[in-house]
Amino acid sequence: MHEQVTKKAARLDSLQRMPAEEVLSFLSFAPDDHVLDLGAGTGYLSLPLAPLVTRVFAADHDQGILDYLETKALKLGHENVSPLLADFRKLPLDNDTIDKTVATISLHEVSPLHDALTEIYRTLKPGGRFLCLELEKQSTARGPRVLAHDMQQAMRTSGFNIIEVVNPDSTIANQPVYIIIAEKEA
Repeated sequence: MHEQVTKKAARLDSLQRMPAEEVLSFLSFAPDDHVLDLGAGTGYLSLPLAPLVTRVFAADHDQGILDYLETKALKLGHENVSPLLADFRKLPLDNDTIDKTVATISLHEVSPLHDALTEIYRTLKPGGRFLCLELEKQSTARGPRVLAHDMQQAMRTSGFNIIEVVNPDSTIANQPVYIIIAEKEA
């Protein structure tokens, strides 16, 4: 594997984050679910999800990281993880095909945000759930961030119903986070 990809993968794997099981506990998963993991990276959520569901579409914009994730998934025997090179504003998935979508620390990078949320909504089945975990915007933050209130408003504008908003005690890279659970109307 290319040295630059290996270094990036090691950096992603070493991030201090909430345990994946804690994040995933906010949704219930069925064995026949098809799940979209937006910003899958090295498999933080995709790999723990794989034994729980039929298919995990691990979407990222970096082919090298997706190749790394695929190798890692296959070594673990997870043949149901499908790497998906994708622009989150134009997902290569059919309408109403995804049961659950998870996006962790990835949507703040997308502009315009509305385009990505509209795509998530389009690909979810009616009644499908969406979990968004993001860094809360603060004056000291480096890089783009989205306030929890603004994310909720953008989700509503895209058609979602907000089910729950959680402000866990956990931080990521010493920054506060929020979790929003939303649903596409059935």
